[in-house]
Amino acid sequence: MASEVNDPWAAYFESIKHVCPWSLSAYRNNRIKFIQGYTPILDLGTHEAIVYFEDFSAKQLERITDSLNDSYVEYEFFWSHPSELGNSAPEGCIIQQDYAKIQQIRQKTGTSAQER
Repeated sequence: MASEVNDPWAAYFESIKHVCPWSLSAYRNNRIKFIQGYTPILDLGTHEAIVYFEDFSAKQLERITDSLNDSYVEYEFFWSHPSELGNSAPEGCIIQQDYAKIQQIRQKTGTSAQER
């Protein structure tokens, strides 16, 4: 799937380097998995993240990720929607990452954690 969305996703990961410095490298090295639909939630395996595409509004994606973050302690979920502008992904999506790894990165970079 990466080859199908190469240009918009490469541009997206380039644009978020200031908040997620590893993402472009992970994308280029096929360590980000892209999947249609968010259920069931998959194990990350060797991937740095899983991007689940969803045709939902930004508000719906926000509600879903809030619920997922309450249900899964081992992962952290983010949502992104093009309508939100700024650091938004080119498609509505839910992004799954390893919670412990995100916490380590936050400690190293001095960035604050999101409320869980």
